[in-house]
Amino acid sequence: MESFGATGWSGTDWIEDLVLRLHGPEVYDQWTAGAVPFTDDLIRAAFDHFGEITLHPGRVTGGPRSILTVPALEEIAPMFEDPPGCLPTRQASFQEGNLPADVTVGPQGEVDVLALPPVNDEKPPLLTSGEIAAAFSPSDEALKLIPYLADPRSGEPWAEIGGYISPHLGFDQTAYGTEFERRLGELVAEAEVVRFDGSDLMPPAVGTGTFWEGMINYVAGLDLDSVLENIQAGYDSGSS
Repeated sequence: MESFGATGWSGTDWIEDLVLRLHGPEVYDQWTAGAVPFTDDLIRAAFDHFGEITLHPGRVTGGPRSILTVPALEEIAPMFEDPPGCLPTRQASFQEGNLPADVTVGPQGEVDVLALPPVNDEKPPLLTSGEIAAAFSPSDEALKLIPYLADPRSGEPWAEIGGYISPHLGFDQTAYGTEFERRLGELVAEAEVVRFDGSDLMPPAVGTGTFWEGMINYVAGLDLDSVLENIQAGYDSGSS
């Protein structure tokens, strides 16, 4: 989870994924809107589940201490050692840029792309993030650019170059220039439940403040009650 001043962000993604899987989109929406507090038993269950995955010996390469010391963008490196130092890893599409050049993605390749598995028999929901376009000037050029960016066809040249996954259901999947992004595009298009990154929806004092800090403290060994109370206190800090 190490990421300089942003350390902890990848841990928040785990909690978001688990809240969505354990309790469904309705609870997720209430939680990200602040209606369900971090101290609620439902959110505590997601943290407990995260702890079962990460804090037990033998479940994370290097042990729990490595969670706080290995940079988030380098966490996939052990996967390509001989023998592999880890098997699955949970990360976002931008990790394509950190894959070794000789790695093939797909069912017949060395690695493949999949959604984080569900905790029940239902089809797993998908947690996403993204870029947001906004016009800060009422110029003719800006007012033409925004609708253009919202058109599915505008993403096709970008998808061919790389670094782009379309949110549009009708997007031409053949436009993706790599198998990695084609597989991700299919996951987005086929998902029945999609939700936006929860910490990005919360007030900054919480989403990029006490939530990040709470993930660090939880992995470092602070008791969970204190962690949840400290995260929730971000809502009372007066920041928005």
